[in-house]
Amino acid sequence: MTNGLTALNGQTFAVGLSFAGEQRAYVQDVALSLREKGVTVFYDGFHEVDLWGCDLVDTLNELYSESMNLVVVFISKDYVAKDFTNVERRAALSKAITSRQKYVMPVRFDDTKIPGIPNTFGYLSASENSPEQLAVKICKALGISERVKANEISPPYSKSAQGTITFNHTDHDGRFLIGEDEWQFEIATSGASNDGIYIYNDPPSINGVAIAEGYLAIAEVQNAKALNYTSRTRRPKEGQVAVLLNNQGFYAALKIVDVKALDFKDDIDSITIEYVILRRGGCDFSVELIA
Repeated sequence: MTNGLTALNGQTFAVGLSFAGEQRAYVQDVALSLREKGVTVFYDGFHEVDLWGCDLVDTLNELYSESMNLVVVFISKDYVAKDFTNVERRAALSKAITSRQKYVMPVRFDDTKIPGIPNTFGYLSASENSPEQLAVKICKALGISERVKANEISPPYSKSAQGTITFNHTDHDGRFLIGEDEWQFEIATSGASNDGIYIYNDPPSINGVAIAEGYLAIAEVQNAKALNYTSRTRRPKEGQVAVLLNNQGFYAALKIVDVKALDFKDDIDSITIEYVILRRGGCDFSVELIA
């Protein structure tokens, strides 16, 4: 029975991901791709606050035995050595036995033997499937492959808190992800000309978009909170700085370095952006070290 120390408010999930921390980078990309496709996925990184203060043994046992339609187990030598992954595995295998249905879906990083999951189980190999490919196969296993459209695959991304990115603004609906966890931002663009582009607050992760009028460098923006975020879209030009506010209260500054558009006689559709995320919070970009 659920209670305040163990339950995630009775949430249920189409799929749960059980993995060791050493494989987090790969699994996080799978989780992001599934979420992009509208799949309800239990990935601990999406529920950090929900799990905070809970009895994790009871919570994980409850989740992996009662609250999921499928559990994907990412097998590795690290997986078998972890305490919490063993809790998740036992709970999932118990559900598989009692339900007598396909419930545990193994994905192998290596040939480690996992108690309760014999080598005769059909499995997929992580080395032969990109995170995006695996997410598509999970959708098919769930019977929702018809919802997966080509434009719904995860956009390109940079997990770094600062850097320079270049991407084709006509691909992935003009989207690009920067940052991670609570300081992640989805840049959404369209309408490129030969000197500017529209940036939107449409993605779920974005609360507002503004232009830092009069500033030519990100480090000059000392009070991002004072900018005007009252429009759904802004159109920064080359050399200008736009600022995004995400729904966790973090700021990211984007300097538009270069915009190219085939419709305006350029030889390619692309945008180059220099960006900095205030991953420690605050609204003053002058205090952030810019590489």
